[in-house]
Amino acid sequence: MSKINISMLLTALIFVLFVQPVEAATINFKDVDKNNSHYEGIHYLTERGIISGYKDNTYKPDRTITRSQTAALFTKALNLPKEKFIKVYRDVDKNHEYADAIISSWRAGIFNRTASHFNDGPLTREQMATVLVNAYDLKDNGKAVNAKFANISPSHRGNVKILFQQGITNQKKDYRPSETVTRGQFATFLYKVIKNKASDEIQNDDKVKNDTVVVYSEKELANALSSSSSYKIVELGNDIKLIDTIYVKNDGAKIKGYSNNLTYKLVGSPGKTVFKVEASNVHFDQVTVIPNNSIAFHVVSREGFQLTHGFIRSVNDSSSGIIVEDKYAAGVDASATITDTAIIVPNIGVSFAGGILRLKDNLIENALTGLKFTSIESPRQFEGNIFFSNFEDINIDWWPERIDMFLPLNHFDYKTPKINLR
Repeated sequence: MSKINISMLLTALIFVLFVQPVEAATINFKDVDKNNSHYEGIHYLTERGIISGYKDNTYKPDRTITRSQTAALFTKALNLPKEKFIKVYRDVDKNHEYADAIISSWRAGIFNRTASHFNDGPLTREQMATVLVNAYDLKDNGKAVNAKFANISPSHRGNVKILFQQGITNQKKDYRPSETVTRGQFATFLYKVIKNKASDEIQNDDKVKNDTVVVYSEKELANALSSSSSYKIVELGNDIKLIDTIYVKNDGAKIKGYSNNLTYKLVGSPGKTVFKVEASNVHFDQVTVIPNNSIAFHVVSREGFQLTHGFIRSVNDSSSGIIVEDKYAAGVDASATITDTAIIVPNIGVSFAGGILRLKDNLIENALTGLKFTSIESPRQFEGNIFFSNFEDINIDWWPERIDMFLPLNHFDYKTPKINLR
């Protein structure tokens, strides 16, 4: 999964960009002195082991950087886990020298997940904007930008705007979107993004301190998620074994399955739904749920349910993963968004019974039915999911206009998915 903390060990070997590297702490490159405009970024990233130079003690800041070399940089900077090789791009096989980094960055959503080819080669400035925005989840803050956008490709235009808003670049008269990027330039851009992101996180931490509670029991968890609660961030302080269903009625709450860098799990009561979500804009992050002959998440909220980096596992009973049942979805952008989540259950992985679903980069495994559609509404986003060892991967209770919309952007353990059309 793209950023699940299963393993944070990177084993991608960086060869072309970092051939025969010097030690990470070595920053006195012969060709990068303090008068070099990229010195600060190169200094910062080298100290942290993100980039390195050559054996002759040069960095070669003017050498062009490629897309695959950029993927290798992101695996270092973001500490992305190594992913099992999957043939996601026709022009990248397992023998590609950056295959590990390309797959890890693909899984993290940094590079285009819908393209058939990776198109390795020099990275352009507009492509750089997009991969930086994707890698660090940078957002449009709504500020107007008076700059030249006409010569920027439509698919990159919004991301270049975000770099302007964040102060990452100031080339408003002409961003020069088609120019290639050098090693020195990329170091500077990456350094600025990392520093800005760290500053934002410090400010956000100060804002949320008073809105956060750590819970250690079923009663504390239920109270924190009730409609009368003022807490917006609820962290698990230890494993919790439930005797009843937890009703989530606290609008805008974020439930984190961890605190103090430790991850905890919730074990459901036999025959009872673990979470029944009745509030809007509820976000579960890194929550491990063990249902017991029941359902992990029953979502009946109007909008905004999110499950990211989750883990649902139950192999010895008839449990299901997630039921989305939104009957009030008119005008709603997304009733439910499920990303980077492993769902390993014996019954139904995800049941879609009304609303608007976004399903991206999930693993659905060993289920009787991986994904069940009983609503005629098609998903807005359905890509990067892996269906493995299910009795049937997809069950559709209606005849879709385009069955192929479910296929190209997902991976199945058979050459063709097991789809049951009613």
